[in-house]
Amino acid sequence: MNCNVCNKPIEPGSAFCPGCGNKLVQNNQKMVKVVFHRAKRFTGCAVTFDVFIDNQPIGSLKNNGTLEVMLSVGAHHVIFDMWSATSPIDIMVPDCNTLNVEVALEIGLMTNKIVVLSTTAI
Repeated sequence: MNCNVCNKPIEPGSAFCPGCGNKLVQNNQKMVKVVFHRAKRFTGCAVTFDVFIDNQPIGSLKNNGTLEVMLSVGAHHVIFDMWSATSPIDIMVPDCNTLNVEVALEIGLMTNKIVVLSTTAI
């Protein structure tokens, strides 16, 4: 079997692709395209953060960047990791075609964090 995202071979019984980290479909689960978009802001524009979903590395988000991943319908744990902080959030992926999640880096006096600005199911 090969990954439907990066086409790398996958061992039977694997939950994630070893090449791209995509969560694999199990037993006819509905998959939804989830698009993470980082809002463009001047503050923190040079800071890139890594995205982990269900403890698997998915990719990185730069200022005004976009990251797309296929996820099964249901709850998922998302971690945004940067040099100065880690921001965990839980998202519920509804039964839809696409879920848009807009996030932003919030710069604080002592700490920084990633916040979800909006989620829109299409």
